[in-house]
Parts: sequence; C-alpha cells; structure tokens
Amino acid sequence: MKKVVVTQSNYIPWRGYFMNIKESDHLVLLDDVQFTRRDWRNRNQILTPQGKKWLTVPVNSKGQFGMHKICHTEINDPTWMNSHRSIIDQMYRKAPYYKQVMPFLNQLYDDVIGEKSLSMVNRHFLESICQYAHVDIDITWSTDHFDLRTLEEFDSTERLLNLCKAVKATSYISGPAAQAYMDVELFAQEGIEIIWADYSPLQPYPQLYEGFDGAVSIIDTLMMINSLGLKE
Repeated sequence: MKKVVVTQSNYIPWRGYFMNIKESDHLVLLDDVQFTRRDWRNRNQILTPQGKKWLTVPVNSKGQFGMHKICHTEINDPTWMNSHRSIIDQMYRKAPYYKQVMPFLNQLYDDVIGEKSLSMVNRHFLESICQYAHVDIDITWSTDHFDLRTLEEFDSTERLLNLCKAVKATSYISGPAAQAYMDVELFAQEGIEIIWADYSPLQPYPQLYEGFDGAVSIIDTLMMINSLGLKE
C-alpha cells in the first residue's frame, strides 16, 4: 500500500494540509500549474485581537496573471520575511509554546533570505514543519516525474493519475472539493483507490482570542499546542 497526495504548494498552510500529508507516504508538489492570485500559494492567515490577518509573500504577478506557473513565480521584495516574523512575534508572544516555536520560525525565515522562488520557499517551510512535527514523508516536484511540456498535455485528472502512477501509488488522498471535477473512473481503471480527505480528526484547541477558527495557518496550532492537533 502506498498513499500519495498531489497538491499545490502553499505558504504556511492550515493543519488540514498537514493532516493529509501525515496520512500519506509521498507528497508530490504540483507546481507546474498556473499561479492564481489571492490564493493560498503565497499567503495565509494568523489570528490577532482584531481577527484574522493575512501574511502575504509579495510576488511578480501584475500584468502576468494567467501567464505563468507556480514554479516560475518569483518573490519581488527581498525583505518580506522581516514583517512576517515581526507580526508573528507580536501576535503570539503570549502563546504557551512561543519560546519553543518562535526560534524555529526565525530560523526558517533566516534560511530563505535571498530566495526568489516562491516554490522553494514554500517547500522549505513544508519540509521543515513536517520534520518539526515528526511527520516522515517523501516530497518531490511534479516536474521530477514529467517534463513541463508533457504535463501540459494532460487534463487535470490525467495529470493527477499519471503522477500517482509515476510514484507507484495504490491510493490517492484528495480534498473533498475535487469530487466536483475529477474523473474517478480513470483511477478505478488503474486500480488506484481515491480517499476523500475527512477533516473530522482536527480537534478544537485553546486559542489566544475569543472563539475558535481552525482554518488559519499551522503556525497558530504550533504556538498553542506544539503539535498538529490531530486525533490519534
């Protein structure tokens, strides 16, 4: 049995993203697809006393929308990490695990100083957070398995299916929203089971501010409980 997740890289994603990774044996980062503005590729949210706040990695997209891929998306401000770490530091200074997590995050931001590739920044954060949370996973790019021209010839389902076959998957873990467009019969014909992600194991945990919002960045979860907060 080999469970695989094929998904686009996100910037400091929510814990449901990491839950799917933990349930799998191999993560394929699908960064050969179109970069979409105002999406999760280059931004995510944390909690503040005033509500949720976006942390956005500034990228070159003006005048290029719809014309470039995630893997070709470049960061256009070399100082972007300074504001992100400052805001996180201010908002989570009173969090239970601030003293453990903030040095870890500071090191991650130090590691990507000067990095222009959004994909590389996202991957570094994903790999490092997986290691921090003791999630053992193999990670590859979609372009490690097919060149860009070949990937462009596939429709969306064919791309996912062929990547699953390339890494010898027996099961494919997918977000539930994909049920609206995936041709599940193609997977069945290849003997690959589709597992629709179930986020019910994501348990509420204490947060710094009133109410509970579980859809924010994994940073909130790490700061508050120092784990992914999953039901075992």
